[in-house]
Amino acid sequence: MKRLILAVVAVLASTTMMFAQGDKDMRVFNASSSKLENYLALTSDQVVKVDRINDYFVKMQKAITTMDPTKRDANFRNLVASNLILMKKTLKPAQYNKYARLLSISIDNQMFEDSRAINGNQLAEK
Repeated sequence: MKRLILAVVAVLASTTMMFAQGDKDMRVFNASSSKLENYLALTSDQVVKVDRINDYFVKMQKAITTMDPTKRDANFRNLVASNLILMKKTLKPAQYNKYARLLSISIDNQMFEDSRAINGNQLAEK
């Protein structure tokens, strides 16, 4: 349980840092349902629910990208929190832990790629 809480906190903290860059475009986290089905070993009932949750998550991320940059951070954190709540209701604890780690790693990778791009642009400008 302690690891689960730490994973959720890490995901939410990562989202805050990801949008600290202001009006930078964000890329949408979109895990394919078939890959989630295999990775999480979903049941047929879970596949349908996870697919709906994932579709909604992607749709809302795209909507957030068009928002005022000052509102993106809070809205994205709320969206991630909502996604994790829905997934927790749908998945078994072990599946949820794997999903939370996957989401956290994906967000961390996005932040790393964005920081590399920013640093590369700053070097190019000098």
